[in-house]
Order: sequence, then structure tokens, then C-alpha cells
Amino acid sequence: MNTQKHVRCCLSEVGHNNFWYPTTTEAIVVIENGYKIMPWLGGGACKLIPIKVRKSHVLPIDFDKNTLKNIMPTKSDSYTVVWVKNNLLP
Repeated sequence: MNTQKHVRCCLSEVGHNNFWYPTTTEAIVVIENGYKIMPWLGGGACKLIPIKVRKSHVLPIDFDKNTLKNIMPTKSDSYTVVWVKNNLLP
């Protein structure tokens, strides 16, 4: 059985030492059974958890440079990392 949940998330940006960090750009992500929690530290005071999802599962709320980098698919539906609050994960 495939369960889906729609969760508010923050998109990522590449920063210091090529680490991925959460941004203030928000989106909605469709989380299915197949998401992967990334073993990264961070997320700041909001206690955000990085998860790897398909770009096609990210629905933008705002459009800016982070939105374009995170959800614009290349030739195929690749993956991106978004940041969600731990208590929102199924």
C-alpha cells in the first residue's frame, strides 16, 4: 500500500564546503514510503530533518532562485533534498 502525505518543507541551497543547508524558501512535498532521511547534522533551531525526494514530488509555494535549482527537472526526474520538521514525517 502506498501512503502519501503532503508536508510543508524548506528547499536547500549549497553553502560552505558544498554542504546543503535549508533556505527560507518554502514548498509542499508529497512524501511517500520511498523517501530517504539523509544522515546530516543541521537544520538549525527549527529542528529540520533533510530528506531525499524526487523533484516531481516538490510543489513550489514561491518562485525564486532556490525554487529553480531544486525543482526544475533535468532530462529525467532526479532527486533533491528538502528539509522538514521531524514530527511531520510519516
